[in-house]
Amino acid sequence: MENKYNRSAVVLLHLPSKQNVEKDVLFFYAFLCRQQSCSRVFLHLFYFKNLSTRKKESSLNQTKISFKIDGEPKGKGRPRFGNSSTYTPTETKDYETQVGWCYKAVSRGFQFSENDAIRVEIIAHFGIPKSTSKVKREAMLQGKIRPLKKCDADNIAKIICDGLNGVAYPDDKQITSLSVEKWYSDNPKVVVILSNDITE
Repeated sequence: MENKYNRSAVVLLHLPSKQNVEKDVLFFYAFLCRQQSCSRVFLHLFYFKNLSTRKKESSLNQTKISFKIDGEPKGKGRPRFGNSSTYTPTETKDYETQVGWCYKAVSRGFQFSENDAIRVEIIAHFGIPKSTSKVKREAMLQGKIRPLKKCDADNIAKIICDGLNGVAYPDDKQITSLSVEKWYSDNPKVVVILSNDITE
């Protein structure tokens, strides 16, 4: 019987500094082994400066952080039932973990305070099926045809916000403004923008 874990992967891991990363690296290593079904994952660590998309406007005391999660957008899975209890599907938990890591890669450890009202903007880019005609494909890329398929916008918002809970902000009850857009793209991904919800 073939060992399905007899594979290896090479991963580039962005880290904001060289301090206090051992615990996070070990956690990420274990996560990737399961996610990639690999027995070995080679982590290439490199540290960066001034690459964060975090911007702060001091006059308004406003912080804006944008980041992306590569890959086809996913929605929050329904709770599963077993052994007289409910549990979150593994695929959902893994994606929420990925969301948190993508945020950490650009935030430099920043977390909104418990007193911040937060605006969340989510732009989900869905891949175009290979069988799509050239004319229809062009219309999709121009935004003339929008994704009328799963995942539902509310489930996309749920999995993103839950993945950021306790990472980008103490509690998702602080989200006072939320928007979700669905588009087609040659590069499926989810772009997330977090900012203080301030009325000028």
